[in-house]
Amino acid sequence: SELVANIISHGPLGGIIIRGSTTVTVRGNTICHNDGANIAVLDNSDPICDGNVLTNGAGRGLVVMDKARGTYRFNMIRNSELAGVYVGRNSCPELIANCISDGKAAGILLEDDATGIFTHNIVCANLNEGVAVHGRARPTMECNVV
Repeated sequence: SELVANIISHGPLGGIIIRGSTTVTVRGNTICHNDGANIAVLDNSDPICDGNVLTNGAGRGLVVMDKARGTYRFNMIRNSELAGVYVGRNSCPELIANCISDGKAAGILLEDDATGIFTHNIVCANLNEGVAVHGRARPTMECNVV
């Protein structure tokens, strides 16, 4: 299934929640002003998220947890109240060429045995760390600008 070219905003629980081993393509959406994560990927899901704008969220911009994976390319994640990208609980995403900026916490936060591949991302102007790695997280990070 696909979610393409939508405006998704003001959700009390978040913008898009992908769970239950789902494979979906999320492309070209503006996801903003949500109370939870703008995109949350859970429970072994493995989406493709390309060219989305995730902005002005009261929570995290992108959450990947509970053994989720996914490929996230060319997204703009900005102005999050919490971490721009949070990866936890044995998840392993691939983030390529995203811009993660202007958040009020860490740009990227990894914890709880998270792994993942992060290449060619720009992480800048976040209030706390550009990248924070905690709790046995083991990311592979190459060619990023932080």
